[in-house]
Amino acid sequence: MINPAKSYTLDEYIEILRRRIWYIVIPFVLIVVGASIYAFLAPRQYKASTLVLVSPQRVPEAYVQATVTSRVEAVVPAGAPPLAVETVVVLTVTVDTEGRVVINDQPRFRLLRGAMADRTAFQSEGSNLFKWDHGVVDLERSGKVKIGFVEKPNFSVVQEMVKMIEVARAYEANAKCVQTHDSLLDRCINSVGPTRR
Repeated sequence: MINPAKSYTLDEYIEILRRRIWYIVIPFVLIVVGASIYAFLAPRQYKASTLVLVSPQRVPEAYVQATVTSRVEAVVPAGAPPLAVETVVVLTVTVDTEGRVVINDQPRFRLLRGAMADRTAFQSEGSNLFKWDHGVVDLERSGKVKIGFVEKPNFSVVQEMVKMIEVARAYEANAKCVQTHDSLLDRCINSVGPTRR
């Protein structure tokens, strides 16, 4: 038990933590395992809902010509509750190693894969984006699609941050130039101008 009157050293705090490490580890592991199981077993269901409010045109038709010819009262009876539209979409999308894309157990399309003898036939437009330039693509000698991998973006976050810092510093330098120019004009008008009376 911790005595509030005693001052503890770092080694004593580490020893207390070492004796009670399971009070931290067990709940952490249980939460991570439970969340992982729920994420794996939860239905892949996406739900979206919207509320449609139908109101008459408020701008006079002399200014804006209406595109709807029937009146609101003819479409929606007076006193009717607002229209509620609810959409539930359940999608199961899988991609196999051959590049076939299956949506809700229905094959939809296939990713085009191919190989070239000359690797210079593709021009790099980023770290993972290539543009075909010349040569013949051999679709028979194609590779496999890797499942469970995340494709790198075709830009570098570090390079973009460096460019952003450069732009910010250039903006600061330009703002300082404008501020200096403004102070010089102020000095010319207010200090030099009144001497000629």
